[in-house]
Amino acid sequence: RVVPAFAPLKNPEFFKTAHAGSAGSSLEWLTPAGEEIDFCADSLRMEAEGVWDPKTRQWILTRRQQ
Repeated sequence: RVVPAFAPLKNPEFFKTAHAGSAGSSLEWLTPAGEEIDFCADSLRMEAEGVWDPKTRQWILTRRQQ
């Protein structure tokens, strides 16, 4: 399942446009519509390592379903 806001990230050419955020602590993309998609460093690390606090994971999953 793809969250609509993140759908552009499925496009390899768009994904390649990633850049570091202004503070260097996030990964960001700017959509053709001018909307920003960003992930903070902590979220990227937790996703990569598969390390999620169960309460945080449940909170995120609950909001994805809304």
